[in-house]
Amino acid sequence: MKLMIRPSGFLRVVSVSNHISPWHLGQVRILARVQEDRPAWNLVDVGPSVLSRGEELIQKVQMRTLDAIHIASLVTFQTASGIRIPFVTSDSKQRDAAEQMNLHVVWVG
Repeated sequence: MKLMIRPSGFLRVVSVSNHISPWHLGQVRILARVQEDRPAWNLVDVGPSVLSRGEELIQKVQMRTLDAIHIASLVTFQTASGIRIPFVTSDSKQRDAAEQMNLHVVWVG
């Protein structure tokens, strides 16, 4: 049996001899949850304001560039909407940087 799942073109699970590993099954479940939740997402453009805020964050707290963009996106959303939402991550460096910015962090790692 071959099972190929490509709902978004980035996840390919191929199983031979009727077996799907627990890891692959977990990935399929995660993708299904992402697709289910996507309509409720509020996406923030990575435009000049997010990039500028990311540069400011890097000057205040040592963090990786992409972490700064993720955190800047959350801060930009919170500022524009007035809604305080948690920063959810499984990356320890990203968690540490977000905590240094006094964000409410949900650690899933």
